[in-house]
Amino acid sequence: MEGSSQPTFSEDIKRVMQEISDYAQNKEGNAATECRGKLFLPFFSAECMEFMMNDWKIPENSVIVASYPKTGKKFDVYPNFPIPRKFFFTHVPAELFNFESLKKSNSKVIYVYRNPKDQAVSWYHFATKLRMYTEEQKNAILGKDWNEFFDKYTAGEHPTGVGKGEWYPEHLTGWMKQIKRNKDILLVEYESLKKDFASELLRISEFLEVQLSEDDVQRTSDRCTISAMKNAAGVRTQNLRKGEVGSWKDHLTVAQSEMIDRQMTEKLAGTDIAFTYAL
Repeated sequence: MEGSSQPTFSEDIKRVMQEISDYAQNKEGNAATECRGKLFLPFFSAECMEFMMNDWKIPENSVIVASYPKTGKKFDVYPNFPIPRKFFFTHVPAELFNFESLKKSNSKVIYVYRNPKDQAVSWYHFATKLRMYTEEQKNAILGKDWNEFFDKYTAGEHPTGVGKGEWYPEHLTGWMKQIKRNKDILLVEYESLKKDFASELLRISEFLEVQLSEDDVQRTSDRCTISAMKNAAGVRTQNLRKGEVGSWKDHLTVAQSEMIDRQMTEKLAGTDIAFTYAL
């Protein structure tokens, strides 16, 4: 709202990212945080997650944007809606989410997903720059090069908010079970946002029961380009890379690509999930 004295979204992003960086530095040396059998990066707090599950009351009429790491959650759509709703962002698996609180608060969830090949590449560029690990730890936990990183990641050895031996498909299947039986969760594909942003924006606004004008759509579209988001994030641009669809072709071998195809076909059977690997 013009004239508001409240911090802008870009200012909030800068503040939160600095807090995460400072906290990560204080947690240096820890391989992962564990909460109820799920493994997270060290800057996540098990106590905070327990509080969120057991004690935190979701504010009335809130919107929670849920996703697996590096699947497009940072698409700066949601805070630009001209509505008096609170927006929250989470990477927690469905097994750790308080759906009872969601229902009682009349809130909604938007679950964002992305094709797993681009996600793996994006995760590689993000994770290998994490500063809470020493080089020795990074090599041991994540892998010393792309091929070793890929093998460890797809074997479920990275702390990405799922159980040991699990990775992206398990996060997806957990949320898909909820999406199938809960009308207050909307599934949004990152690639669809890239392909036809205006149409997806209108679909999201309908889900949130919000009327958007043509100016609202255009303004939000302008703010959600990668270049605009990088400017909004200031110097904290390591979380925003290219955001392209299909860059996996420059990283994955044929064998790696086929291995992901096999795992996704097997583990996502019955979910009706379809991926877009090129635009």
